[in-house]
Amino acid sequence: MYDWATSGGYQWDTSTNGWLKTESYPGYYFVANEDPLYRDSTREGTCAKRGGTYWFDYGGWQGAIRHWCTIPGSSTWPVSFSPNPYSETLPATPQQFEDDLAPLPFPNDLPNHFPEPLPVQLPVINPTPGVDPLPQPLRVPLGDPQPVPNSNPQQWRQPVLDIVPAPSPQRPLQVDLVPRDVITESPTAPNPIRDPYTPESPQEDPNSDSSDFCTRNPTVLACQEPELDTPDGEVPRRTESLEYEAVNAWGNGSCPADSTMTLKGRTLVVYEWGSKCQLITTYVKPLILTVSLVIALFILMPGGRPE
Repeated sequence: MYDWATSGGYQWDTSTNGWLKTESYPGYYFVANEDPLYRDSTREGTCAKRGGTYWFDYGGWQGAIRHWCTIPGSSTWPVSFSPNPYSETLPATPQQFEDDLAPLPFPNDLPNHFPEPLPVQLPVINPTPGVDPLPQPLRVPLGDPQPVPNSNPQQWRQPVLDIVPAPSPQRPLQVDLVPRDVITESPTAPNPIRDPYTPESPQEDPNSDSSDFCTRNPTVLACQEPELDTPDGEVPRRTESLEYEAVNAWGNGSCPADSTMTLKGRTLVVYEWGSKCQLITTYVKPLILTVSLVIALFILMPGGRPE
């Protein structure tokens, strides 16, 4: 904002907390014998700064116009002009500030420097007539009217899209798109955009969502009647007998026979499996199955594994 104001010739005065404007002139006027105390760009201005009253007459040498400044309690002095460049810095008035900065390009980041939001008038979508317009929906046809079967008198159904304004403080231009079907008594489609939209005409069909879906789309799967092989009449029944028997939870198995060998007509037992197998079947086998079951549970349960 400072760069924007200084580009218009203004500077900030920290002593008065206000803007100052510097004006430059190709010359200046002054009261005789008091230059450079009361300079100004006009005769009236320099006399006023001196505290006098400006006036002129048509006397003098060869009828020349003479300019005077009468100072109360003193005398009358002529107002003279100097061709030297002259500049003056004075407090800027609000009107002067507005007139000088209005033609300049508006900075893009200027709103960020204001402590309060700028008063921006939000647009009204499809406004109603009047002083305080309100937003109202727009209706856009999506296709040509189609005849409604078995209607008397003949009615026509047309798909449309209602653009309903739904502004919010964060999204002032937000709208809702509502597709629907409407019932008319004319096969002629309205204009592409009806503005404003009046909900009384045409009359809307309350069952337009699915009432004629199968009429328009007879080949889709949802509109086909399934051909089931269910026989007519009562469904046949039959009775089955089920038998249960207890099973060994550890599985069925048997121990191998003892290892023997025949030597000179006599049978000798090389290794006796019976006692060893009985020990494994009774104690080792249940332990192995239990450990395997626990491992399987940890594999199936996600909580048993670290992430």
